[in-house]
Amino acid sequence: MTRRWCTFHGDYAEDVELVRIIETGTGPGGMLYACPPCRQERGLAPLMDQPADEDDQ
Repeated sequence: MTRRWCTFHGDYAEDVELVRIIETGTGPGGMLYACPPCRQERGLAPLMDQPADEDDQ
C-alpha cells in the first residue's frame, strides 16, 4: 500500500484519495487529498465517486 500526504491532517497516511481539484485562471492550481478518517470527519468523497458537473458533459 502506498502512503500519500493527507492535506487535511498534514501527515502521511494509507488509502489517501484525491477529493478536490483547485482550478485557477492563472498560476498553479492544486489538488487536495484526504485519508479515510479525514474524509469521514469532513464528509468528503473521493473525486472518482463524485457526480460529474453538468458543465463537463
